[in-house]
Amino acid sequence: MPDREDCYQILGVASDASLEDIKQAFRKKALDYHPDRVVGVSESVRRLAEEEMKKINRAYEVLKDPHKRRQYDSKWAIPKPVVDRLFIHFTDVEPGEIKRASFIIQNHGGSYKKLRIIYDPNSWVRVVHYESLTDSDELPLRVEIEAKGETWEKNYLEYIKVKLDEEETQVKINLQTKPEPIREKVQSKRTPAARPTPPPSPGFPILGKWIVGAVSIFAVIAIFILMNGNWNTNYVPAPPTIGKTGPAVGALFKKPQPKQILSQDNFNNSGSGWSISTNDEREKTYKSGKYSITVKKPNWQFRSWAPRESFPADFEVKVDARQVAGPTGKYGIIWGKDGDNYYVFTISSDGRYRLQKQVNDVWQTNPVSRTRSLEIKRGTGSNQLKVKVIGNSITLIVNDTVLTTVKGSSFGPGKIGLVGASFDDTGVEVQFDNLMIYDSSL
Repeated sequence: MPDREDCYQILGVASDASLEDIKQAFRKKALDYHPDRVVGVSESVRRLAEEEMKKINRAYEVLKDPHKRRQYDSKWAIPKPVVDRLFIHFTDVEPGEIKRASFIIQNHGGSYKKLRIIYDPNSWVRVVHYESLTDSDELPLRVEIEAKGETWEKNYLEYIKVKLDEEETQVKINLQTKPEPIREKVQSKRTPAARPTPPPSPGFPILGKWIVGAVSIFAVIAIFILMNGNWNTNYVPAPPTIGKTGPAVGALFKKPQPKQILSQDNFNNSGSGWSISTNDEREKTYKSGKYSITVKKPNWQFRSWAPRESFPADFEVKVDARQVAGPTGKYGIIWGKDGDNYYVFTISSDGRYRLQKQVNDVWQTNPVSRTRSLEIKRGTGSNQLKVKVIGNSITLIVNDTVLTTVKGSSFGPGKIGLVGASFDDTGVEVQFDNLMIYDSSL
């Protein structure tokens, strides 16, 4: 077997899949790629199908045998982050000078769900850009950094951590600034010339000071008498009149009002109103306390609208979602006027997101093209998706991290729903849970 073939991903099963699940997945894949089933296609497509079938057979040979599977898991089940540069060193740097470098992250182990790059954003070194070196996967990933020192003759040291799930490595970054030039040192250590002491200002004689003080006291007393109209030593200020001196403290500091919930569903009740249907192209149903969409057609998207007829133009929706079976697919949130006029925000199980728009059944230029994000949990990992729409502002959020905010045209009050979609292969199943829809206009 070639190094680092992900047997579980090839068959489209989880790492803890049962033997029966593995057999069913193999039979399903074999039906799609067996040479006897691939007919009426070009020779190049047939060769690709043959190569894919070889991979499927190799993966099945490993996972169906308990001994081979244990050996495979012990070698590849745990991801192993590897970087090509464990130490980055900058020397002879002037204060304020920006230095740049990069390192490449690779995985020499099993599949992973999440990649994290951890560093102090307030440090003298920071990550400024990263990009995948392949279109088919997140890794290898090139990470670019910037470093800047602020003080002469100082040794800076920092670490950037790289984690694949819970496995970790780190990159050590060191920056040394130049010694301060001799000329500037002499100037900075020169003792400033003593300033001449100014002559003392002429003062009043002591008797004059006493007279000025006495006059000031009598003036204050006179002003007090004029303001109060009389001199009453028994004066007691009246208590304040409650309710007439201004608003109460509670009126000035109102508690924020909770967001108005427009709809919510944990999908435990199969009669909550979401579509249930199945045919040769897709299946929409309730399953194990989740709402499931299975896509049986390649390069296709199926949606399911929330039971409520209409939602306000300004709203916030969030839902937990994940892909549970099949090759790389995508899933997300859809909203708009109807089935021909809508936005759809999707993330894919390979860690990318996209925002699309359709007007009168015609796709428009994507407001957000497919973009990779380290915040998206890959594979079968669960992600919380959130969309917030206020006016013409659309904010896309995954796992409490804002991905982007874009300006768009509102379709006005309309529908909100969920989508599941496939790429070139079939059998993508996605599930949704804990749906909440709020009014964001309040």
